[in-house]
Amino acid sequence: MTAKRGTLWKTSWRRQKPSVAAAPVPMWFFRKDNDPLSTFYFEQPLLTPAIGDGLPPFWIGAIFGTDVDDTPVLSPAGSLLYSGGAWKSELQLYSPSAGLPAELRALASDGGVNLEQNGIPSLSPPLNPIALRAVVQLITVEKVGVGDLLLSLWIDGALRQQQLRTAVYAPGAAVTIDINTGYVSSMAGGNGLPTTQEIQDWFQASRYASPFPAAQAIAGKTLDIYDAAATPGVVPDPLVNLSTGQDAVLFPGVSPAVTNVLLDATFAY
Repeated sequence: MTAKRGTLWKTSWRRQKPSVAAAPVPMWFFRKDNDPLSTFYFEQPLLTPAIGDGLPPFWIGAIFGTDVDDTPVLSPAGSLLYSGGAWKSELQLYSPSAGLPAELRALASDGGVNLEQNGIPSLSPPLNPIALRAVVQLITVEKVGVGDLLLSLWIDGALRQQQLRTAVYAPGAAVTIDINTGYVSSMAGGNGLPTTQEIQDWFQASRYASPFPAAQAIAGKTLDIYDAAATPGVVPDPLVNLSTGQDAVLFPGVSPAVTNVLLDATFAY
């Protein structure tokens, strides 16, 4: 069974996964203040080596956090990973009080290609009201046929959606981690297509990493790893790449508006 088939809802991995833990777990998160005029992001200074700097396939995974209760009405809380118009991985959660559905989105390829999943049941408020809701997300982009791209969105270990699009892939700008108004714990990615088993193992390894949950490497297919837990309590400049890729510089520079905080987070698995 491959990621192309879209039948992973019934895999044995989903049936055998550990039961949901009632207690939140501590995690380090980069976060920014709520001033809409302030923008802070980490960015790789060179276009290569980078995720998606050539033809597909490539993958990118991350652990985001979102505070359901503190999200202002009609205001999204989100964090983004992107590379110009080439690919984007994004988490947004809208306040239930605004009457809007929870939204998880992964965008890939030419900026107009998107995967979207609305109203995901597992994206619920934290079990503990003072904890964040942590979401583990992974997208893959692969070339199939002549000029077609297959985009796959995985959330918390399940294949949520796929799109087959006819689009010419062109590498975009530098890889960026945009803290935006959400929480970013860690990310990993690389050039190469993980197998179904590698993706499932990645979700397990990332969720249960020690001493803190963190996006893990996929052997032989990982270029970038960034982790807030690598510098607990510190916002570094640059953010050191824990794999073989580039470090990422903080723009517009180190500021009290960006913090690295230890918070409790609740997972769906």
